[in-house]
Amino acid sequence: MSHLGNWEIAANLLKEQCQDLQLLLYMGEKQKEGVERLQKEQLRESGVTIIGTGKDANNPFSAVEGIRFLQNGGLVSMTGDIIWRDDQRQVEVTFLDHIAYVSEAPFIFALVSGAPLFVFFAFRVGTNSYHLTLSEPICVSSADRQKRQENIRQAAQQYASLLEEALRSHPFAWYHFTRFIH
Repeated sequence: MSHLGNWEIAANLLKEQCQDLQLLLYMGEKQKEGVERLQKEQLRESGVTIIGTGKDANNPFSAVEGIRFLQNGGLVSMTGDIIWRDDQRQVEVTFLDHIAYVSEAPFIFALVSGAPLFVFFAFRVGTNSYHLTLSEPICVSSADRQKRQENIRQAAQQYASLLEEALRSHPFAWYHFTRFIH
């Protein structure tokens, strides 16, 4: 998931369509959340697991919980387009013909768990009308140790290319408030 489109609609629709779905969202925590706090509470009440992350959060147990969630057949959603901390692991990609950095975490989760990555967007296209897109699976192979970093880089570039394509189609739907392109 990225900060492009409507994450809360996407999560609600997934739970509505697949009530038995195990869904975990890694979400940023802000000091003063208003509407977003209510959205998170509603999602928790519908059975969605939410793990808060922030600039000071660096809890390895939350990563283990996500890996186990994937290994047990659940879906894990985390942002790829935000770098929360300066010491966070990042992958360099090309985005809009510039250098950008995406979080390495989604790709590490895929590598360790063996689960494929899917890039998902939900765009509002009218009153109570949304356009949902789901990418083909992006697999991050771990068979050859020496090629792991290259496999992560290639998967990250696939993600960045899908993000760029979606941004070109919906330029006013990206809610990104930090520097992304370098």
